[in-house]
Amino acid sequence: MLPVNAHSFSCALLLMQIAVFAAIGQSGIFTLQVGTPPPPPTSLVRASDTWRYHKGTNSPTSGWQTNADATLDSTWATGAGGFGFAADNPNETVQCQTMLSDMYNLYSTFYMRRTLTITVAPNSTQRLLLTMDWDDGFVAYLDGIEVARFNAPGDVGIEPASSAIATNSHESSRGNPENEPQPPMTFDLGTVGNRLPPGPHVLAVLGLNRATNSTDFILIADLVLTGGDVATAQDGYFALVKTNAVVLSGSNTFPNSTRVTVNGVNADFNLANETWSRIHPLEPNMNRLFIAALDPQGHILASTNKDVVSEMSSVPLGGTIVGNTGINASNFVIRLTTNVVIAPDAKLNIGENSVVLIPPNTSIRVQTNGELRTWGLPGRPVYFLPADGVTSWRELSATGSNASLTLLHAEIVAGQVRPLAGSSALLQDCVVRDLTNLPAREVIAAVNAASLTLRRTHFFRFAEVDSRDTPFLAEDCLLERMFVDGFDIKSTNAPLVVRRTTIRYGAVLSGEQDADGVDLGPGNAPEVEN
Repeated sequence: MLPVNAHSFSCALLLMQIAVFAAIGQSGIFTLQVGTPPPPPTSLVRASDTWRYHKGTNSPTSGWQTNADATLDSTWATGAGGFGFAADNPNETVQCQTMLSDMYNLYSTFYMRRTLTITVAPNSTQRLLLTMDWDDGFVAYLDGIEVARFNAPGDVGIEPASSAIATNSHESSRGNPENEPQPPMTFDLGTVGNRLPPGPHVLAVLGLNRATNSTDFILIADLVLTGGDVATAQDGYFALVKTNAVVLSGSNTFPNSTRVTVNGVNADFNLANETWSRIHPLEPNMNRLFIAALDPQGHILASTNKDVVSEMSSVPLGGTIVGNTGINASNFVIRLTTNVVIAPDAKLNIGENSVVLIPPNTSIRVQTNGELRTWGLPGRPVYFLPADGVTSWRELSATGSNASLTLLHAEIVAGQVRPLAGSSALLQDCVVRDLTNLPAREVIAAVNAASLTLRRTHFFRFAEVDSRDTPFLAEDCLLERMFVDGFDIKSTNAPLVVRRTTIRYGAVLSGEQDADGVDLGPGNAPEVEN
């Protein structure tokens, strides 16, 4: 048993592991949806619809991507999608309703378009998704504006000539096995915004073959609307909402379950439909939820966890900090707008239960004699989180003499901690987790620092803790689910001490054959105790 604060560690472990547990002898499904579920996708254009098409023996008239159907000349035919041919593989054209049997050795381009009519403008926050299955290249347009291209020659926005060919091969989903068939690809065209007002609109696609004598060609397109204006702004390692309450819902098919609770409070549970829901009030900033399905005696049949951040307001932070800046009151959401530099002799203090949202490739860097200090409390840490919920950010770092990172009761998700060149770092009663992007980036990377001290800190889902030529102390820590080394510590003349620490559940990556619990040296003899 680790001689640590049992309560803090059990909570950390519980909240890290988002899982569904089945009781012995029982099975079922227990799900969680945060926020109002989005509406089902709405099909705007189906591959099987009736399309207008033009064979690329010559160029179509100007405006073919936008002109009304009635204005198209006699070179335009009508047929059901998809379109294509395959001289050596009939399976490749199973989804093709219009065969292009004359394409071989005659033309390398093919033009198709479908007019859709919008009666009510869609929600501006819905997203347009274009799904393509093709061989070999294409350029897609919505109302004459290029929205996607693949293997098409020339610059974006420039329409290839009717004699053009694809710049490379691409095998469709039902293509020849030896040519590595590719599944249909979905292109996210972004939010609708004001792009689809009521009235007619045209989806147009120019297909390109690899050569006129290519033995196959496929062009299949679908356009849908998905998502919508739901209560969840982002979801990933946590859910971010802009309200002081959130709709939680899901399914619960576990036999003998009579109720579902959220942090001990009963949700509405429909036994007949096996669904549950609750409008759950939120405190400002971080809310840690434990959701459970219970039997009549109160035994847990299944459970899961979710972190939800309520961002009712936020404080922007970016640029250079001078002097002593304190964000010491509880319950702040802080959004980094750009890199933060704590100038020499300056300090940044962040108080309990504050949430710092950090965009990708963004850092907080401390210079000589400066300090970043968190003033978290048990159960009310300071959170450093990815701004979009999933994408890792860069680092909390300190460089130079007497620069310091003093992280007390902090939770660091998807970012790196780096004490460098004479600086120091103390992580005490912290959680550091989920830096899993490849190639592997160390979750802690100390180089020539004055000291690195890790005390009662839980590391979870990470590459490794790395320290070079830095006095190192780790005590009463827990490291698990690492996918390179646990500790990789080395120094020629600095003490290396690890005591009362558990390292468990390593996972060896493909090609990484020497993942270690503790990788020592070369250099100074370490102390490893208990």
